[in-house]
Amino acid sequence: MNTLLAQRVLSARHQGAGLLDCVYVTVSCKRCNRFHDDAEGRPVKSADYRDLDSLVERARVMAQQTFAEPAGVCRQCGWKTHVVAVDYHAWHTTAMRDLVVRATRRPFVGLSIELLWWNETRGYTAAGTFTEAQRHQVRRDACIRRIVAAVERAGIRAALGAIEDAAQTLRGDPDLLQYAPQLLAIGQAELVAQIATAHAGLHADQPDGHFWLAMALFDQVNRGQVPATQLSLAETHLRIAVGLKPDFSDASRALCSIARARGDVEGACRAFERALAASPADVLLMADFGSLLLGCDPAAALAQFERAVSLQPDNVDLLFGQADALIRLGRVTEADVLLDDVRNSHGRHPRLVEVERALVRARRHATEVTEPRAHVRARA
Repeated sequence: MNTLLAQRVLSARHQGAGLLDCVYVTVSCKRCNRFHDDAEGRPVKSADYRDLDSLVERARVMAQQTFAEPAGVCRQCGWKTHVVAVDYHAWHTTAMRDLVVRATRRPFVGLSIELLWWNETRGYTAAGTFTEAQRHQVRRDACIRRIVAAVERAGIRAALGAIEDAAQTLRGDPDLLQYAPQLLAIGQAELVAQIATAHAGLHADQPDGHFWLAMALFDQVNRGQVPATQLSLAETHLRIAVGLKPDFSDASRALCSIARARGDVEGACRAFERALAASPADVLLMADFGSLLLGCDPAAALAQFERAVSLQPDNVDLLFGQADALIRLGRVTEADVLLDDVRNSHGRHPRLVEVERALVRARRHATEVTEPRAHVRARA
């Protein structure tokens, strides 16, 4: 197995259907009677086929272009080489190996096409006749690769057409959910809802579809695209997600956000407490809970930030939250000492000015008996 194919094996284990197609060329030197693999594979940046037949046609066209290229030079003797085979590799998820369209050209015969399988243990083997299930998997993998290629080439907006097609062709496919965050970021909540609804319908025992359907509804409410009453439906789906996966902290955090969006501080606090009971080491939950409590219970907020800082002592955002809570409690000397430490360890952080201003305002209205900073440091 050449080095390039070995690299492809490693990539397939991480990327699955998202692994881009690649063309490998074999050349021959008549002078030294050697066959050589192409010095480097040729990744296919645009997988514009949709099924097995159009994949074969795509490979045929690329092979014709390759055979028409000027002759190369033998790496062994420097003599001219000629192309003897062009292998178009496309990953087949179900078979867990590459489907290969091999093109060869012989005098008086022209271009011949052969379908093969390839993996790292058996090498190339004949593919035989494809079943309908195998053809469907080719269609499915082609859809996923079209999305991946478009995203890598020009970003998520360039992939919208491919994702919309896949949402119809691959209803409920879990690989589509990975694009939900990027789609929400560009205002495509309706498309996310379509993908998530199909997933939740086909995979009722999995939480992800319910979670992303809720996030799509929440996003639409925030953008004014649907009425606020839809928050109840979002909350229902989040509760289903948490019920299926109790330590699903993203879903728990979203439940808290919905309660905050309603102005239900007590409900949000209860949601945070339930979430932290299920995920007691989730620093993001502690930070969000602390931020909520700052306005109504700074002492409880301080407890959350201190707990979070004990787990991530170098997290500057947590340190600023802790300083904010101290300031609101009127413990300005302790806050000042803490901010000194932040300056020394993180420099002039963008949030520092905001917290320093709050500290100055707190000093003007402080009612505490100011404790010398040296005593605070000694006590710390």
